[in-house]
Amino acid sequence: ARPAPAAAPAAPRNTVAEQLDANTRLFGVTQSGEPQLLEPKGVAIGPDGRIYTTEGRANRVTVFNQDGTVAATWGRSGPGDGEFNEPWGIAVAPSGEVYVADTWNHRIEKFTADGKFLTAWGSMADTSKDLQGAPGKFWGPRSIAIGRDGLLYVSDTGNKRIQVFDANGTFVRAMGGAGSEPGKFNEPVGLAFDGDTLVVADAWNGRIQKLDKDGNPLSSVPIQGWESHGIANKPYIAAGADGSLYVTMPERGEVQRISPNGQISPVVQPVDRANRIGMPTGIAVGPEGAVYTAQSGGGSILVQQVGGAP
Repeated sequence: ARPAPAAAPAAPRNTVAEQLDANTRLFGVTQSGEPQLLEPKGVAIGPDGRIYTTEGRANRVTVFNQDGTVAATWGRSGPGDGEFNEPWGIAVAPSGEVYVADTWNHRIEKFTADGKFLTAWGSMADTSKDLQGAPGKFWGPRSIAIGRDGLLYVSDTGNKRIQVFDANGTFVRAMGGAGSEPGKFNEPVGLAFDGDTLVVADAWNGRIQKLDKDGNPLSSVPIQGWESHGIANKPYIAAGADGSLYVTMPERGEVQRISPNGQISPVVQPVDRANRIGMPTGIAVGPEGAVYTAQSGGGSILVQQVGGAP
């Protein structure tokens, strides 16, 4: 496991939405344009339209209103309730409850919409490729997706599997296991649901896999851009209402869109001379169609209206 990052100083919480062009904004910057997020990793949209992000180096969650101002923030470095050790993934239930993949504390934490700690589950376990070994324990969980069945699907990245839980952390089943065959994984990271289809960024196999909710493979799409095994090159994925998929290529600084018919096209990233855009990691699509990308290297959230699928 990675050691805990040094505690970061609290950043100012007064932020605005900076308009870069007619279809592009930045969240997490000050009035003077300085980035205020410390390695944002995951991003999720709440049922009220608020935008949630995990800040890996700051060990906190920050919540934005639609106008770019900060609505709430919580967390600090540590192993206790409401504390984090480099959180990555985040998901918000239709009820507003927030789930965070507390990656290097090897657990999932659950909060109210405004950050009140509710519960946590998990600890470190290396299952040595045993799919059913140590249920409810993790090796560096990276992403969470909530199905229409209300269950939580968690990428147990180091153990090459996906674990499924109910809303309170009761283990339901494990899916995948190490391998390159359909339905197996090598470094599964980002998760998303397209209807009832679970979509997985199977990073080191260089593919997106589509599975049913029981883990049976449906199809896959090869992806160029995940060849590096760098520690920061952890790709995430989001599904749009039209069936398009959006995937990040962190080290390339790219986002790609896959249309429902399989056509792949780039989502053009704007040029920002202030270096607030770089290393896109977590990604989410809002109900209005805007794409939100956590710019881990730049310290901001990029908001783009990208139009329909090609």
